[in-house]
Order: sequence, then C-alpha cells, then structure tokens
Amino acid sequence: MNPSQIAVEQTVPGQAPFGATSGKANVDVFDVRIVALDRPQSFLASLRAPGLQAQEFRLHHRSLLALEAVRLGLTPPKSPRQRPQGAPASADLGLREARCCVLGFVLPKRVCKHAVRRNLIRRQMREGLRAYLLQAPDWPLEPPVLVLKLTRKLPETFSSARSPLLGRYVRQQLQSLLRQYSARWARPPVADARGLP
Repeated sequence: MNPSQIAVEQTVPGQAPFGATSGKANVDVFDVRIVALDRPQSFLASLRAPGLQAQEFRLHHRSLLALEAVRLGLTPPKSPRQRPQGAPASADLGLREARCCVLGFVLPKRVCKHAVRRNLIRRQMREGLRAYLLQAPDWPLEPPVLVLKLTRKLPETFSSARSPLLGRYVRQQLQSLLRQYSARWARPPVADARGLP
C-alpha cells in the first residue's frame, strides 16, 4: 500500500471505523480495562512470544501469567466448575462483564526519534483497542498480553509528525493487527487425526 494514496478510512463492511465505537455498542455492558505492562521481565517474555506483522508494526501476544494477574490487580480466572451456573465467563475476573487487556509498547528512538510520533502511536493503539473491545463479538476470558513493537522507520512520505495522513496510516495498520489477532484467537483448534476412528 502506498501511504500517499491513503485518503479515506478502510473498513470491513458492518464494522465501525477503527477508534470509533459502533452505534450498537453499549458502554454499560462491559468494564473495559487496558492495563499497562511495566516490568522489563514481562516485556522480554512478550517479545519472545508469537507475533503478527503489518507493515512497520509487529504485535506480540501471549497469555497472562498468574503472578502478573495478581500484581496488576486482575483476579486470575477461575475454572468453569467454580463459575456459578448462568454467570457470564467474564465474571471470573471479578469485574462486571469485563474485557481486559495488558498492553505494552516497544518504540525504539532509533526508528522513531520524534516523541510526538511515538505518542501518536500509543494514543491510536489505546483508543483503537478500547473501541475494539467494546464492539468485538467475543474476547478471551483470561486477559491477553499485547506488546506493539515498531520494527522500522515509518514512511518518509509523511513530512509532519502531526499529519492527519500519518494518523490514518497508523490506524489502518493497527486495525489490521487487531483483526489478525482476533482471527487467530477465535480459530478453532485443529483436530488430531491420530485420535480419529
């Protein structure tokens, strides 16, 4: 995709633009929590985890460890046997219809030297993820850990760090990453052929 040709938001039919909530989304239904990843050990573990690529951005994803959940104030999920019958799965987190995510950023100054650009990426990711959590049909019971890494310099086509064109370009790449993650998480497990009759 040529960044200079980006003029309008690209969305999937039936979905709201990235960073905007759908008209059907009810903010009273979910407690959306985005918790910051803050420890070097947690970042190292995340960067060793699988990742998804979209242009200059890579999204690493992994499960939340029990010790991390306690430290970050997220109650570890209970087993289905401990869940009251009829209670939503999100009740296991001790939250009202909770959708949670632990989010971190790796934005090296050598590939993004302007602080205003780094702040733009962080803001676009937080706003887009919050909107995505409100409108996504489902979300993992156990809060995932997502780390967004900028792997190379943004296109030089964007002359200004405050360019609206740059903002749209970043939103499109982050939207692509979240869709890839959602598709991978929702993918049903592959049956083991050895267990078939």
